[in-house]
Amino acid sequence: MGRRAYWCLCLVLLLSSGCGESVSTVTSSGSIIIPSTAVLNQGKHTRFQVYPRAAGTKWEIVAGAFSGYVSANGTLHAPLTLTDERWITLEASNGSAKARATVVLKPAPVEPADCLAPGQPDPRDPSGPYISYEELPEALTRVPPSYPDPAREAEVSGTVMLQALVCACGEVSDIRVAQSVPMLDQAAIDAVRQWVFRPALNGGEAVAVWVHIPIKFSLH
Repeated sequence: MGRRAYWCLCLVLLLSSGCGESVSTVTSSGSIIIPSTAVLNQGKHTRFQVYPRAAGTKWEIVAGAFSGYVSANGTLHAPLTLTDERWITLEASNGSAKARATVVLKPAPVEPADCLAPGQPDPRDPSGPYISYEELPEALTRVPPSYPDPAREAEVSGTVMLQALVCACGEVSDIRVAQSVPMLDQAAIDAVRQWVFRPALNGGEAVAVWVHIPIKFSLH
């Protein structure tokens, strides 16, 4: 592609992406991300594209909010929960070619559908189709439970088995108790709600799935 045709393509992409988004700065390698800046409500998703396109492009969050996930096709799943850091820096790389984009996270109401990948059936629907995936979620942050004082004084121990819905952004949305220890259930739930995962992947794209998580309480 000639240099003139390349910049014509960039201008067309800018105009089609909306007046509220700006053209990315061209890096020394010549790569750009469209859009280069975006404002995204918490829990929502949007897709970025890198030009020139190349097979094997790697997307990652390189700075900013800890949670959230960017899939292999450039779809960013914003976190359901916001921290004090209200921005994310994305990077697309392929060999020596790299480009970055900045996303500002905006507080907004979170809906149940925000947990899901684009077009994904809801795993919470018992009559819905099976959600296929190739890679299980991987826990990146595990928060240990606090042993409730009444349970400790009563010498209650055991394992609470939870089912947790890990969203496409890597956060936990819904939790069910599959195996109960009545005095310990809530402590287990409170801990797992704070866990952060790399989400389940299907073809490199994030999907929301249920996972089983055993939480063990031992007095010794």
